[in-house]
Amino acid sequence: MGEQKEIYLTFRDLSSQHFVPVGWYHDTFPGDFGMAMHLHQQFEIMYCEKGSFALAYMPDGPDGDVECVTVPEKCFIVLNAGYYHKIIIQTPEARMYNVELSPQNAFCEQETGLIRKFSPTVREIFSISPQLSEMQRKNERFYIFHDSHDVGMTMRKLVEELLESKNPSYDLAARLLIPKLFIDISRCSSTERTMPSAPTYVRKAILYIQQNFSSPLTVQSIARSVGIAPAYLQRLFKAELNESIHDALTRTRIQNAKMLLKNTTLPNAAIAKLSGFATREKLIYAFKTQEGCLPRDYRSACHKQNMRATPWPPDVELL
Repeated sequence: MGEQKEIYLTFRDLSSQHFVPVGWYHDTFPGDFGMAMHLHQQFEIMYCEKGSFALAYMPDGPDGDVECVTVPEKCFIVLNAGYYHKIIIQTPEARMYNVELSPQNAFCEQETGLIRKFSPTVREIFSISPQLSEMQRKNERFYIFHDSHDVGMTMRKLVEELLESKNPSYDLAARLLIPKLFIDISRCSSTERTMPSAPTYVRKAILYIQQNFSSPLTVQSIARSVGIAPAYLQRLFKAELNESIHDALTRTRIQNAKMLLKNTTLPNAAIAKLSGFATREKLIYAFKTQEGCLPRDYRSACHKQNMRATPWPPDVELL
């Protein structure tokens, strides 16, 4: 018999269940943080308190393509259950709140009378507002919002309560904060039209390179100028331009060197300095690698072309 595929309940499937917190953290992640693709039956809310992160997900399963969406600072994502995903830190570091909610069909013995009394069903939670009802009806993989109300504060209180409780999943204060969290979410607006896209970061980086190529630049300093992690910017360059940040920087510097070789009589050492190369030798090596000839050969070819393109005036007597 083949392996049976596990069935995950999504927003649309929920009705009489109640949400139980089963995972939570408040943590700061460095830009080089790595996470494996994973999926689970919990519903997840990830809040970006500082910095920026991307959610990488596989809409067609583990054998499909990976897509990414950005969650900027003071925004959050509500993630549906059953989708392969991971986070990618886009800035030098990102500080996040995270809560995972499991839909339970029945109360257990540890859930006391007050918890049972004040734990609304998922149907009741999603009926709080038309926006939540629409979220459940559409049943998208995720929803991204800008925190225009108190979501960050409520997430902080919820996570702090869970971290301090001796029995967090069955803590009354924490359970009371869950419907409050969804009420706050219902008052926020979608960021889909205002989130910075990957091409925006690349364009900003290219502009920064064009304005500063003559200065000592590194991948780290370029990424810092646009506010995302170096590794993530490298991936964006590869995806959009099919070249590395270093290749784009070198290409820009060579273009400037070619202009100076064609239009000035400056020596290679001066051209190297004006174009951002540390030494004359580095200019020559990069020029030979990219253009297939030495700087002097390029200058000579430009000079000969200019001579052919400039005829002698007819009224000049050649001696």
